[in-house]
Amino acid sequence: MIILLISTIGAATIAILTHEEFSSFVGIILTFIVALLVFFTSLLLLCRQSLIKIISGIIVLPAVILSGLFVNPIQYSISPMTDQPLIAKIRALSTNTDSTWITEGDNSNMLANLFTANGIKTLNALSVTPKISTWEKIDPHHRYTKIYNRYAFAAVSIVPESQNEIPFSLIWPDLFSVSLTIDQLKILGVDFVASTHRLDDISSKTLHFESLSSRESNGRYLYRIIKN
Repeated sequence: MIILLISTIGAATIAILTHEEFSSFVGIILTFIVALLVFFTSLLLLCRQSLIKIISGIIVLPAVILSGLFVNPIQYSISPMTDQPLIAKIRALSTNTDSTWITEGDNSNMLANLFTANGIKTLNALSVTPKISTWEKIDPHHRYTKIYNRYAFAAVSIVPESQNEIPFSLIWPDLFSVSLTIDQLKILGVDFVASTHRLDDISSKTLHFESLSSRESNGRYLYRIIKN
């Protein structure tokens, strides 16, 4: 009796909270289904009677399997992520597996993770552990260590030498921006750039950007850094 009471209260509470939090997506019928699933899951975990556990398992297991089948990676595979024209172009350009890319411009921090998910070495992908040894190459006096010494996304912008007064800036606790010159890109070991901006006019005494394509899907221009 106590187990039934606990299961009922728990199911009702979770169902109501789910409905209130996601009212735009969870209607009355779905709220009722959530309550039933929580109720029978509770019985499955708490009840000691074999018959009740079997009945609860028969109800819960198909629901878990069916809900998993409708998750996008299972339903559609990962082709929307791996078969994009931009990714195919970058793979073709990255004949050297040690080649390093960087994404620049709008949503550069997000696109970098798409590259990494496709096996493309990308400097500004999400840093689960801080890339201190990388960023200190352009910050030898450690003035900005507090900014990049964190779990964070890195939003990159490429600028002429004259505009690079403050290279690092913290935007959110898990996002910082970094402004880089073409010489700094080379110091960091970057070979290629995917940018939302034209970089043809940016150069240094020793380096310039070689355009590799017209505007690609995802709105990116592709460049290689080469010596003058």
